[in-house]
Amino acid sequence: MQVPNWLKRLALILLLISSYSYIAYKLYVFDNWHSVTINSNQLILNISILLLLLVLNLFFEAKKWQTLLKPITLVKHGDALKMVFAGFTSGIVTPFKAGEPFGKIAFLDKPYRKDAIIMSYFGSLLQNITILLCGIIGLLSHSKLLNLGIQNKWVYTLIPITLLVIYILTKALSKSSRFKDFLFQIKQSITKLSVSNTLKAFGYGCLRYFTFCFQLYMCLYLFGCTDINFSQIFIYYLLITLFPSHLLVDMGIRGSVAIFVFSNNIFNPDILMAVFLVWIINQALPTLIGTATLVRRYYINIHKRTQSM
Repeated sequence: MQVPNWLKRLALILLLISSYSYIAYKLYVFDNWHSVTINSNQLILNISILLLLLVLNLFFEAKKWQTLLKPITLVKHGDALKMVFAGFTSGIVTPFKAGEPFGKIAFLDKPYRKDAIIMSYFGSLLQNITILLCGIIGLLSHSKLLNLGIQNKWVYTLIPITLLVIYILTKALSKSSRFKDFLFQIKQSITKLSVSNTLKAFGYGCLRYFTFCFQLYMCLYLFGCTDINFSQIFIYYLLITLFPSHLLVDMGIRGSVAIFVFSNNIFNPDILMAVFLVWIINQALPTLIGTATLVRRYYINIHKRTQSM
């Protein structure tokens, strides 16, 4: 059964209102603004570290994409990087970044595009496995989950329930002929990928994940949030992955989850500044570069067509 478009829009609006309202409320009730200062040297240091780690982040993502494309076609690292930038542009406006593959395939010849789309989704699956595993580790390593008095025994109960729900949904979807066809296409494409390349792609995904975890940790630390630990960062990335990201609500979700996860006993606006800065560097900047890359590609294609006429 297909979900009506009006229901999707309503869910998006409710998510937008609730996430930004939560941030607005926290800012409104905060009464210690005199303690919040922005040091220009500190900000420059933050941005410099984030940009250096972004380069490393993009390197790992391009290597992962290059590895996933090996059974389809060989691409240079520079071309893989262009595809990654284009993927940022097409993915940021769609829920769960479902449109990311369609930006990437713009740089591939048509015969390779179908398999490349499936490989892109497979790469996202590998990345989400890393996020899920580390998120579970973060949940289990926390003595009291988010300072709400939820003991670890509840986490042990929540994990099997979540896995059971995933199993039931998978079984239900497996009865759909359309879903079976989709799975068959995925299997046909993935079987072309060797075990060594799959492990290599998974490894690049892990390196990328730990890079942006360290990136967020450094940004929070340099903004004065020194009581944050990596288990909280693992939980943060798990939670924002579970929400349907969209350009309009992305910062609202990230900000709300960050306040929820990182506010140890007391709310600190520096948390929002750190998360916003990380979003600008990691999402907005690559999206702008991806937009320029796609526009350039579009005009190059037009120029080739006019010359061939």
